[in-house]
Amino acid sequence: MRSPTGREIQVFVAGALALDGLHIILGFMRGSIPTSDYGSVVAGVMAGLALPLGIGILMKSTFAVRVAYFYFGLGILLWCAVLIALRIGGIAVFQYTWIRRTSISGVIQLILLLLLVWSRSKRLRDESAA
Repeated sequence: MRSPTGREIQVFVAGALALDGLHIILGFMRGSIPTSDYGSVVAGVMAGLALPLGIGILMKSTFAVRVAYFYFGLGILLWCAVLIALRIGGIAVFQYTWIRRTSISGVIQLILLLLLVWSRSKRLRDESAA
């Protein structure tokens, strides 16, 4: 059994990004995401950027891959900041469902970032060239 190539891993990450972005955009269009809450709108816009980012990675744009690193890094940083702030505030971290959903999203972003880093590794490129 052969290992996946770097490009195959990037296509997987791009598909996950595009699916997440499309899901958020459809949620706004359906009205299931409240537009009266400023935080929800900002989070939705940030998540909605995943669709063009995923399409850019599918089109083999190196710029899109670089922006994806920043996108995932910012998402993970915000996720950690929210968890730390809630813990310092004395709130049980997994007491509310929105915290659990955010945590799942943060873990998924971390996994996708690690996959993207793995797809760019020198060892993986050497194996696929052989």
